[in-house]
Amino acid sequence: MSNVVPPRGMRDILPAQMSRRLAVINSIMDAYRQYGYEVIETPALESLRFLQSGDGGDNEKLMYRVMKRGLTEDSLSAAASPDDLADLGLRYDLTVPLARFFASNRAQLPTPFRAIQIGPVWRAERPQRGRYRQFTQCDIDILGEPGIAAEVELVRATVRALASIGIADGTLRINDRRILIDLMTSCGFAPEDVPAALIQVDKIDKIGVDGVHEQVAQRWNRDRADAVRELLTAFADPDIRRNVVANHMQSEEGQLGLAAIDETTRLLTAAGGITPLQLSFDPTLVRGMGYYTGTIFEVTHPAAAGSIAGGGRYDEMIGRISGTATPACGFSIGFERIMELLDETPIPVRETTALLHAPADLERAIIYAEQMRAQGDRVLTVVRVKNRRAQLERLAAQGIHHIVDLPDTPS
Repeated sequence: MSNVVPPRGMRDILPAQMSRRLAVINSIMDAYRQYGYEVIETPALESLRFLQSGDGGDNEKLMYRVMKRGLTEDSLSAAASPDDLADLGLRYDLTVPLARFFASNRAQLPTPFRAIQIGPVWRAERPQRGRYRQFTQCDIDILGEPGIAAEVELVRATVRALASIGIADGTLRINDRRILIDLMTSCGFAPEDVPAALIQVDKIDKIGVDGVHEQVAQRWNRDRADAVRELLTAFADPDIRRNVVANHMQSEEGQLGLAAIDETTRLLTAAGGITPLQLSFDPTLVRGMGYYTGTIFEVTHPAAAGSIAGGGRYDEMIGRISGTATPACGFSIGFERIMELLDETPIPVRETTALLHAPADLERAIIYAEQMRAQGDRVLTVVRVKNRRAQLERLAAQGIHHIVDLPDTPS
């Protein structure tokens, strides 16, 4: 048989792996439901006009397009661009579909609406360790709540979800896009240059302060580069970050962003804080999605490359789709990175019982197994073989260690 492996960037998930994944999903789901979130599902396919709205940022470039039905050779040759051949695309995240979902169904939904989405998304990534073309995202969002209560609740729910699966020793980094815009303005950037400047600042974890300085100097000028380096150098000291930011705020929007950080921090440190995570105000936190309008946050972990969760406020996205302004805020757990972190961690998986029986006792085994299932047990009926040791080893390899050996019916 020729090559039968999945396409690059795709994976087969075996039963033992799937059991672990489902156990983690169930724990996360239970934690979210404690906060009143409700599970929804959106289609794998969405209209290109939504997926290409600009709200998806760089992810739009990685979208898989789906060709229109009924295309002929004439229509293929007449197409001016690939987009003329497609009207649908596979979703590359869960946020854009959620915005379309809410715009379509808001009359049937409460306000504010708390949504859980856990499902696959697709991006034409360059496959590498920890980066797949199909992967699972795990999102919660609050739509219709303009106040800081949304940010605080999203963070607390996510922290509880992470704690429920044993994720500790992480740091919650928090910032506000309004602060970032004001900081770049104070460094001499015109409004139209701020997004590009933030892209450079976002590289600080990879190329360091000097690397950011050099790239800003090459694209703009050394005065702006020096101003950016001065800020980034000052931010290295967490004890003075807030004062440095306060001294550079020039607009009312920036001051509102700093006030939001102060109040969010106060509420997150109340009621026992967000143990086991540490809270850090980080003015260098950018997050790549351009749709963020206010508070942004990320969770990092010392054993993980990059963030393991992230999100923020995106108050303008739904309004662009529906024409009705709707405040929105969300937090997403990077499910695949979480599973890599938990790779060596025992995860409680509900045990399956193997009910061994003689071939002649199939009917009795079925009846007995149904009685066990009625009590909530998971039961697999297995015909007993002569080489019992080899059979038990095979069952153990399947993750089944609880054995019930049904006595033979007396002849």
